[in-house]
Amino acid sequence: TYSGTKFGTASNPQITVVNGDITVSGTSGGYGIMVVENASKLDFTGSFTFYGLIYMEGGMFQSSGNIYIYGTLQFGSSSSTSFSGASVSGNVNVNYSTQAFQKVEAGMPKKLNIRFEKMSTYE
Repeated sequence: TYSGTKFGTASNPQITVVNGDITVSGTSGGYGIMVVENASKLDFTGSFTFYGLIYMEGGMFQSSGNIYIYGTLQFGSSSSTSFSGASVSGNVNVNYSTQAFQKVEAGMPKKLNIRFEKMSTYE
């Protein structure tokens, strides 16, 4: 459980990997990549703003409050976990943003040699 947590900044984005359930509450957010593995629940409450990629493997996505995601929110599963759906209430906004990815990429090269290339865009 995280409350009032910043998962990276615009000038210092971070890669956050969580193994298991996660609840983020209060005024939280960040920049970078968040991977949630082997979870039965990813729960955002309060005020949460994130720039970058959030990827959840399996489980249930839950959100309420004021949630803003600039970048992308993706769900997947492996043979051991399966995505069971979403329960969304409050003011939830997911905005695909190449600019958010550019900000994350600009802060990452000094730490890791991570690069991506946009192949195509569909709107």
